[in-house]
Amino acid sequence: MIIQRWQNLLLFIALMLMCVFFFTPYARVATPDGTADVYAFSAPVFLTLNLVIFIMLIIAIAFFKNLKKQRTITATTILLLVASVITAVVMDCNAGDGVELIWLGGVSMPVLSALCCVVAYIFMGKDQKKLRSYDRLR
Repeated sequence: MIIQRWQNLLLFIALMLMCVFFFTPYARVATPDGTADVYAFSAPVFLTLNLVIFIMLIIAIAFFKNLKKQRTITATTILLLVASVITAVVMDCNAGDGVELIWLGGVSMPVLSALCCVVAYIFMGKDQKKLRSYDRLR
């Protein structure tokens, strides 16, 4: 019986995607000299939000023995990831005309990370059902 293995793997993939997000540009700004890339660490509030997400993913992986807490932390992380993507889009829309999002680069990382977290959350629900059915048999 495989209990809590797939969700930990998916949470680890989400963690690695967030690591990649920190080092890839998520927007390109037109400057008089050409273009400049915008990274997650260029805005302090955006950086703080993504660091909290990174730490929450580590905590979710560490709670592999407590499925209920892991599921709660994962749900919170999903909400924070959605907030991160919305923040990136809003920051770039309010920045002006010369800003374009890099969807295949930086912006897709939190989106894919959120997708991995949602699938992990679904697997956690399946494991909870399986554990409840085994408890009934005892």
